[in-house]
Amino acid sequence: MMKRKQTGFSLVELMVAMMIGLFLIFVVISSYSNSKTSSTMRSDLGELESNARIAMSFLRESIEHAGYPSTYVYTIEKPFLTASDGDISGFVCGSGSVNSQVASYINNYNRYTKDNGNKDRISIAYMPDNPKDADALYWQDCAGSYTDLDLAEACSADPVAGLGSEAVVYNSYYIASNELKCTSSRNSPSVPIANGIESMQFRYGVKSANGSVQYQRADVVEDNDDWRKVVSVHVALLVRSPNEVKSESESKKFLLLDKEVTTPDDRYIRKVYTSLIHLANRDR
Repeated sequence: MMKRKQTGFSLVELMVAMMIGLFLIFVVISSYSNSKTSSTMRSDLGELESNARIAMSFLRESIEHAGYPSTYVYTIEKPFLTASDGDISGFVCGSGSVNSQVASYINNYNRYTKDNGNKDRISIAYMPDNPKDADALYWQDCAGSYTDLDLAEACSADPVAGLGSEAVVYNSYYIASNELKCTSSRNSPSVPIANGIESMQFRYGVKSANGSVQYQRADVVEDNDDWRKVVSVHVALLVRSPNEVKSESESKKFLLLDKEVTTPDDRYIRKVYTSLIHLANRDR
């Protein structure tokens, strides 16, 4: 009986098998890496869009109420606070009491409405309702200071139970460290609203005698003393992702209304969001 001679793989066959194995490993690793990068990018893009929605929602709600006279219909001639108004004082909702004092977090930190390069600021005036009234619409400041309804009633524009015409409140929005923040004239410390907000631009719609609306920078409105004629506000935000997720660094130019903004050379994703907001309490 003849014995069959046994042979192994040749060197060439082993090398070919090894190359195929290495190629398959590379494909798997590359596919995993690409999948992980895509997942991270989707996650960051989702967070970017969420931050943009939050920021614009806060701004819209506050700007729509600029000049709000409360349900008691007081007159607010100027719906925005600017440096020409000087330091302001008012009644502050403290811990269980109402005290009259200066609005330090606006006065001392210059939180007035103004053009400010890539990071404009806006301070909005309104009269707070009595939250205990059945028809109350707007009574809490941007810092959420009115958690005590009895105190909120005492700080409201209610002429009987509150402060009446002296109950003007200002919400001031600005950007610090790529974060949209707000300060209230109720002497509330700055509170964070949304992350990743790199630039913010405002243009104010001034209604002329013939009924047309022209959008102007804050300094132009201020110079012409036209704040009482503002009926709408155009807002633009430049929002970036939480992490540097793009494959290559690049510097880009974005147009926010009529302002061109150049970004640093990095790998963040950025998008521009705009909104036209009408002031419900001003003539259109």
